[in-house]
Amino acid sequence: MPWACRHVHEKHLSPHPLLREALVTMPVVVVATVFPRPERAEEVLEILRGAVPLVHAEEGCNRYALHHHTDRFVTIEEWADAESFAAHGRSENVANVRKQLDGLLAQRGEIVVLQPVPLGDPVKGVIS
Repeated sequence: MPWACRHVHEKHLSPHPLLREALVTMPVVVVATVFPRPERAEEVLEILRGAVPLVHAEEGCNRYALHHHTDRFVTIEEWADAESFAAHGRSENVANVRKQLDGLLAQRGEIVVLQPVPLGDPVKGVIS
């Protein structure tokens, strides 16, 4: 199923022990990518355009910003916590988007949950 997303995990990359406590209190940052068939890109954009206001209304959604690059649409997301992100993944909205995207994508999507490495300026060095 090309609309299905694969989660990218680097099991061998665990946070440094000094960062673990900080990660518990930090929001979850996610980059999700879908790759539309070139002739269906406008349709995919309309589906995503319709979903964004619903996602913005979800509890725990701090940021959900859609971007485009050549052959893909990318959302940069920030969720209040892991439970908010998990609830989003189980939401009716996500299920509906997956159904609507069926047959419109060139390949499987990708979801990457990022681990922050807070460095430098405390405001500029962290997305939150």
